[in-house]
Amino acid sequence: MMKPSYSMNDTMDDDEAEEVQEGRKSKSEKGSKITKLSGTSGVSDTLVIGMQKSNGSWQLNDLINSSLNWNQSVIESKNPCSDITLWVTALALCYLEKNFSNTKDLWAMVAKKALMFIKKGCKTAGIDYDTIIEKANQLLIENNY
Repeated sequence: MMKPSYSMNDTMDDDEAEEVQEGRKSKSEKGSKITKLSGTSGVSDTLVIGMQKSNGSWQLNDLINSSLNWNQSVIESKNPCSDITLWVTALALCYLEKNFSNTKDLWAMVAKKALMFIKKGCKTAGIDYDTIIEKANQLLIENNY
């Protein structure tokens, strides 16, 4: 199973990262193409990126469930910690890694923010970072997400 790892040396300044996150500038404007996940209807890395909150997290809601074809009851039942937002953020990060690893340069800044959220949340929730990432990868594979 892949464990997300990102270098702090990726080149995107703060203004560019903010423009991308707020939707004022698409990742494709940086000279890269948007990648659609084969087998799903229109899921792209930019769709997943666009659902990230400003604190680096993703929320479990109808938008993410329908966009990524996730089953909310499965997601909730497999949550290994008390914080559903921490769990969904780990799932979203692993989802990007699993389905869009070929465009990691497009979402590396988003991933860094998510990693900070996850690592801080793991300390608060009393769960090991490696454990939550392993369980997230396992759920994605088992449910073909």
